[in-house]
Amino acid sequence: MVEIEGVDPSAVSPGNLSTSDLSSVIGLDPLKIKHAGQIKDSELQAWADGQRLKSSYAKVRGRVRIQGFAGVRPGDVIELAGVGDRFSGKALVSGLRHEIDTKNWETDISFGLSPEWFGVAADNVVDARASALLPGVSGLQIGRVTSLEDPEGEDRVQVRIPVIDPSEEGVWARVASLDAGNQRGAFFRPEIGDEVALGFLNDDPRNPVLLGMMNSSAKPAPITASDDNHEKGFVTRSKMKLVFDDDKKTVTLLTPAGNTVVLSDDDKGISLKDENGNKLVMDADGITLESAADISIKATGDVKIQGANISTSASAQLKAEGSSGAELSSGGSTVVKGSMVQIN
Repeated sequence: MVEIEGVDPSAVSPGNLSTSDLSSVIGLDPLKIKHAGQIKDSELQAWADGQRLKSSYAKVRGRVRIQGFAGVRPGDVIELAGVGDRFSGKALVSGLRHEIDTKNWETDISFGLSPEWFGVAADNVVDARASALLPGVSGLQIGRVTSLEDPEGEDRVQVRIPVIDPSEEGVWARVASLDAGNQRGAFFRPEIGDEVALGFLNDDPRNPVLLGMMNSSAKPAPITASDDNHEKGFVTRSKMKLVFDDDKKTVTLLTPAGNTVVLSDDDKGISLKDENGNKLVMDADGITLESAADISIKATGDVKIQGANISTSASAQLKAEGSSGAELSSGGSTVVKGSMVQIN
């Protein structure tokens, strides 16, 4: 959070009491004005200085009536005299009123300023939009994404707001995310041309936030909506899919080429399948591995196969070889059969 303190202004003000003298008697705390958006330090300084200057001009306010005189204008400085030390001195002219009739011409001169800004004077129950620094934005706005590459490196997205200006490139909006932090979080950005919803910090049009992306009949959702609402998931631009099915209790990961991983409580297992026809199934019946071509098993260490019974068959040839030795043994009978058996 950035904090700026207003500079003590060199404002003309009548009387022999300063604003700090008056506030110390009343016991006022420093006035704090806040903005929730991203504002440059120079603008914050100007805002704080302006508020302090306005408070100085609001210290003494009043009106004097003189004989008609056209030589003074709003913004001029007049000098009050003969009204005591508390009110004598130079004062800023803030308003004029001339009353002319058939017999006389009189001029009312207002001096000092109201402590309220014009943007909040009409309604001081709620804060003014955009802190009255500029016209505010009301409610959410619909926009279309025009760029994802933030020139200032703030991870913002540029969004055009057609209802405001359909020809401009748009505003740079921060992105509200499921999770976001230092080198971590959920990273999902809309595509160029996507329709999005924008909100605005402090109702300030310079501080938009992208709240979410939206589907429509022109840009339909990848999953057809239904009242049972069983399917939920994520589908990328190239049709990579992650789908959750609450009815079948499955999680499916699918690529456009047909590579698939399925976790299923309905089938009580996990299956993996690739685009070449190879398949691995783990379920209540065990593990089944199928290949459309060869299967190679390699290890830098030992390979051990153990089971109650092990059966190996080859439709053509079965070969077992040990480069430094081979052993065939059994605790029971050992049978070796063949139309021809060769040993050594």
